[in-house]
Amino acid sequence: IGEDPRRIELMNERIWYGGRPGVPERQKVLAAMDLALWDIKAKWLGVPVYELLGGLFRDRIPLYWSHFATYRAVWPEVVGQPPTHTYAEWAAGARDVVAQGYKVLKTNLIAEGGPDGRARLPRYLDGAIDHRTIDDAVNWIGTLRDVVGPTIGIAVDVQFDYRMGGIVKLARALEQFDLYWLEVESLDPDALLA
Repeated sequence: IGEDPRRIELMNERIWYGGRPGVPERQKVLAAMDLALWDIKAKWLGVPVYELLGGLFRDRIPLYWSHFATYRAVWPEVVGQPPTHTYAEWAAGARDVVAQGYKVLKTNLIAEGGPDGRARLPRYLDGAIDHRTIDDAVNWIGTLRDVVGPTIGIAVDVQFDYRMGGIVKLARALEQFDLYWLEVESLDPDALLA
């Protein structure tokens, strides 16, 4: 309060070093404040924010639908939608997403036929991947590819679930579907180089 918000780097330094380190949500708050400072300065100068960041680079930004089908399959209450449990239901949702103009759908590995008839996530095996998980992935992504066709991108996010050996097996099994990307996180940077 009482500081000049146009001095963006000074404000960022003060906010960074004046807060409590180690708070997980801290980065999100700092990012939001940084964006607000750029917006304030741009309005004061009477220019769009992009002029302060090097000028207009593109006039359109492609978007993708993140975690397509996953929430409706596993956590429908989070998105306020009825639950879906089958490849056919998820595929019908893909048609709706494509009809809205999205060119890429991102999903997680999900499978139908859980013990209660509901959708299920793959079994977690301490980083290992089993044949059932790979078969389920091929069924799910194959169904999705059949519905959206070859021009819509399919991105698959497997997070930190598998070690690199399993990721390679999964990537080879899904190669036939021409993925837009296979998103993998790892705490082992050497494994990512392999």
